[in-house]
Amino acid sequence: MTIEEAVLGELLSVVEETRNSQLDVERLQSQIDDVFCWIPWEKVDEVVRTQEAAFTSSDPSGIASVRRLAGSINDAITWHG
Repeated sequence: MTIEEAVLGELLSVVEETRNSQLDVERLQSQIDDVFCWIPWEKVDEVVRTQEAAFTSSDPSGIASVRRLAGSINDAITWHG
């Protein structure tokens, strides 16, 4: 399923629930590519690992904090992947 298909599958019901008569479904549909993006989990994992490796600080607790956060992100990706 593409991002557009996923959004379109719910768009009408969301617009109806807002009760905003100024929302135009066709206009919203035409803007999907402008407001949604996709990045695969593998790429997120890669970016987090790269940034963690490149992170420097003179504060040991800052370094430890970044390492823990990066580890948690990578563990979550592995767990759910």
